[in-house]
Amino acid sequence: MKMNSKIGWIIGGSTILLGGGAALYFLVIKEKTKKDIYGNRVLDRRKTGGISGGVSVGQNNQGSTLTEPNWNDPFDMRYEDDVKRWVSPKGVLVLDSRSAKEMAKTLYQAKGENWWNDDDEMVVGEVFRQLKDKVQVANLSRAFWDNEERDMWNYLNGFLSSSEMERYVNAPIRKLPDYRLA
Repeated sequence: MKMNSKIGWIIGGSTILLGGGAALYFLVIKEKTKKDIYGNRVLDRRKTGGISGGVSVGQNNQGSTLTEPNWNDPFDMRYEDDVKRWVSPKGVLVLDSRSAKEMAKTLYQAKGENWWNDDDEMVVGEVFRQLKDKVQVANLSRAFWDNEERDMWNYLNGFLSSSEMERYVNAPIRKLPDYRLA
């Protein structure tokens, strides 16, 4: 069968389009998904170090296993419970509920109501600088959920830019210890 030039151009063009699409996927789209994301959290493992949690170890040679908390996900409301199980029988210091509720209310009010009433990023930064450890971040996340019935991280990420999230939320949290013993 003799191939005419029209069919040759169609096959050549299709090959170039498929190759370009594959290159675009592997160079651009796939690169965006390489960052470690814990649920909906964006604490980058390259900046925080450590493991991603879920390591099981034996305890007291009694055949029971204990799962290590995910140290990189303090926004998880169960983080406090996981840490308490991890350090048991010792206790951990927590944020009192009244302070947590006040901070949660402050964070909720930091979002501007409309385009001419700007967001108050400094207040968000101040709240996260007051926290002493990642257990308190989890306490604040729980209080925010109880008050607003919304996920705190998603709420903050909804009105803060990625650079503001890094500066006012993620960077201060990375500096915090995982927990403090009572």
